[in-house]
Amino acid sequence: MTTLPWRGYDAHTGTTRGDEGANVEVYQSEINKRYGTKLAMLVTYYSQLMTVAYGGSAREAGLDGHLIEPTQLQAIAAQPAGR
Repeated sequence: MTTLPWRGYDAHTGTTRGDEGANVEVYQSEINKRYGTKLAMLVTYYSQLMTVAYGGSAREAGLDGHLIEPTQLQAIAAQPAGR
């Protein structure tokens, strides 16, 4: 298990110990405070990209749960299938 220095984040599972559904977007503000950075990176998973690529909706891809809105990917998902 690779543990990064903020709250026991596990890079292999994308979770923190004891917080199984956590997304790395959640910790960007903490990282920014601790290291003096200005991160605002969208975190998109391969499965989300594949869902949209195969014609799935933004909801089917789970794009509605992001803290940083994936606006371009949502726009692609909103297009009719067979684009």
